[in-house]
Amino acid sequence: MLDFADAWLVIKPFSVSKPTDNFNESSEVRPRRRSVPWLLGGLVLVLLAIIVAQQLFNVWAVVPPETGSDTLLLYALSSLNFAAFVVFSFILLRSLLKLRRERRERLLGSKIQTRLLAYFIALSLLPITAMAAFSYLFINRSVEKWFGRLPESIVERVREQQREGLATQNRNFREMASLLATMIKDKPQSEWQLTLNQLASTGDLSAIEIVSGSGDVLAHSETSIPESQRPELNTLLQQGRATRASATEALTDGKGFDLASVPLSGDWRLIVVPHRLADNDVSDTIAPSQSEYQHLVARQRKVRLLGLSTLGLMTLLLLFASMWVAIHLARGLAAPIKSLAEASKEVARGNLAHRVDTLGDDELALLAESFNQMTAELDQNRRHIEAGAAALQEKNLALEERRHYIETVLDSLSTGVISLDRADCVTTINAAAASILKLSEAPPAWARLSSILSNDDRLVLDRLIRRARRTGRAAEQSRLTRGSAGSPPMPVALTATALRGISSESRGVVLVIEDLSELLAAQRAAAWSEVAKRIAHEIKNPLTPIQLSAERIARNFHVRLNGTEPLAVASGPGTPLDNEQIPANGNDVLELPEDNREELTRVVEECTTSITREVAGLKALVDEFSRF
Repeated sequence: MLDFADAWLVIKPFSVSKPTDNFNESSEVRPRRRSVPWLLGGLVLVLLAIIVAQQLFNVWAVVPPETGSDTLLLYALSSLNFAAFVVFSFILLRSLLKLRRERRERLLGSKIQTRLLAYFIALSLLPITAMAAFSYLFINRSVEKWFGRLPESIVERVREQQREGLATQNRNFREMASLLATMIKDKPQSEWQLTLNQLASTGDLSAIEIVSGSGDVLAHSETSIPESQRPELNTLLQQGRATRASATEALTDGKGFDLASVPLSGDWRLIVVPHRLADNDVSDTIAPSQSEYQHLVARQRKVRLLGLSTLGLMTLLLLFASMWVAIHLARGLAAPIKSLAEASKEVARGNLAHRVDTLGDDELALLAESFNQMTAELDQNRRHIEAGAAALQEKNLALEERRHYIETVLDSLSTGVISLDRADCVTTINAAAASILKLSEAPPAWARLSSILSNDDRLVLDRLIRRARRTGRAAEQSRLTRGSAGSPPMPVALTATALRGISSESRGVVLVIEDLSELLAAQRAAAWSEVAKRIAHEIKNPLTPIQLSAERIARNFHVRLNGTEPLAVASGPGTPLDNEQIPANGNDVLELPEDNREELTRVVEECTTSITREVAGLKALVDEFSRF
């Protein structure tokens, strides 16, 4: 039956399911929704008008009801057909309007529900329509067969066979009577009575007698029969006595007692009456059926309409049932699919805690349980992944800080550091390395080392890198041209270290370039300082004796010349003057003229002073050279 709550959902105006829709859209949809009940009411009024028109204009005159039961039956079938049609149309229209509303609002599951409903209705309409068409054709053909010439032909054939059987029976009866007459004729007349008694008792005969031409009974014998049949038997015997033998065929009609009269001898005749037959023959038996058949033939159209009305009622009921089952199945299949679709949307939004309610134990419930299990595992895996991501983020931050620290350390180093991968592509290069190689800007990411070096430098570094990959570590001192012909080569110390992975496979090379210019300059300065010290020492060794000798000459000359105090000779800086006391000895005094003495004294003093002064200057120069 139709649920009034569901019916009210169709009759009342549809409510807007999305409150966020604007006012203009809702104002355009509302008049169309309000027109739905008016359309349904108009349809019902039109159908009622058709029924009223049928009654007012006497449409049923082509099938006039003969009895009150026929009228009630036709009215009941018509009413049931109309009610079934209205209910079916109402449910179909309600479902279509509801699905149309859901599709317009783009509700989840409306499309698949519409498809399922269409498929189920099509599947139910096909067999029902085929059955209705077959039943319609079957009823028409059956009615035509029922009310055709076949039953009348059967009745005529039965009657013809009855007449043929009666004629055969009468012929056999007369032949039997003739045989009895022949047997009796050969016997003497005194034995006729005894013979008739024997024949009556043994021949299943009700009566047998011999009459004369005037109708007198010469011999008579009969068996015991019911008293109710005796008057009929006596009447028949009297008619046979009064009738000639050739005119007794009318007395053998196959009903009641039959009579056969055959000539015996002369005017004498033998009358034979067998046991009584049934009063009703085949014609009497089929007469009521034939009368009823004629009555049905007269009501053939009414019978046809009754059958078709019943067929229509059953068809509408089947359509109603199939429609209801289709709606129920469509909703039953669409509801879990809709729940799964909503759950998949929630999962797509990231809500892995959403679960699908499982009802029943069919495959859809198993699918829902599998979906819930999958979302639970996804939720658990996401939590593990989030925890791992947090830990990984912390490690990445630590690694990033460490990387920044290492980059800062590398940038602060005066030693150039270059890291290479397996393909000799530059992964890291610090500022010192770029400065040593005279790179105006940092090389692009993953640039090959050979692209940023000159040909001479490339050969040196390639040889060192190959040796490091072969032995694990290689170092050498070389000179880098740094790509400029005008600048002198830079002395560098090169160290290449191969990086190994867990499986001892090569992961790249770290190249360290150290500028040896300052080191070599310091070494050169130290060497020159040592050389200067040694040269100064070697120079100072003869200067000291020379200075001392000049001073000694000056003192001795002054003593020997004057015989007085020694001559004071100014010594140079850094050399102390030893005032040696030379005793005067008269024998050693030089005796010269005064002029020559003064001149000699002046010359000696100037020479010794000059020697001493120059020796002191040389010593100062040597001291400064040794300090260099």
